[in-house]
Amino acid sequence: LLLSDNYPSPWKQTIDRKLGSYGLSPIFLMSLGFDQAKQVVINRMKDMEYQEELNRLARHSRVRIKQGVWESARYLKDLISPKQRIAFFRARFNILPSALLQGRYKKTPIAERVCICGKGEVEDISHVLLYCELYRIYRLLYILPLLERLPRRPDNFYVDFLLQDSNPTITYAVARFCVAAMSTRKK
Repeated sequence: LLLSDNYPSPWKQTIDRKLGSYGLSPIFLMSLGFDQAKQVVINRMKDMEYQEELNRLARHSRVRIKQGVWESARYLKDLISPKQRIAFFRARFNILPSALLQGRYKKTPIAERVCICGKGEVEDISHVLLYCELYRIYRLLYILPLLERLPRRPDNFYVDFLLQDSNPTITYAVARFCVAAMSTRKK
């Protein structure tokens, strides 16, 4: 004579459904014993959370996914100073403090978003990095040494080269320039 409980417990049914949603069989887990079954469930839950996180992060431009491992943009690790990280981030996303940025919020036509340096040019990222008289000294110190070996290229090439974040030396120099430019702009 064997005693068995044939009552369909709502708890047991809920747990069985939940384990099924994880792709785990209750019978398989019962054969493992409590400690091993617990570890299998924990590992499976972590795997599922990791996959959800990867899917969510894949939508962000600052994150690259390589063979199942996500990593943030290199400059976030290479640049130690938070000011430099913020300044380089702003340059890459074209949100440095400028007439161009202010004009976005005030709905000023692009042609009227000119720099305060007096050249009459739109204050976009190429103007700030390559031409603005306000930042001439910082450009001589940080930017021009990087561009000397690349003469007669279009402005968009130089901007892409400076902001591509493939060489830590270039990234560091551009970040230092951007910090100096932002502090000058505040004055």
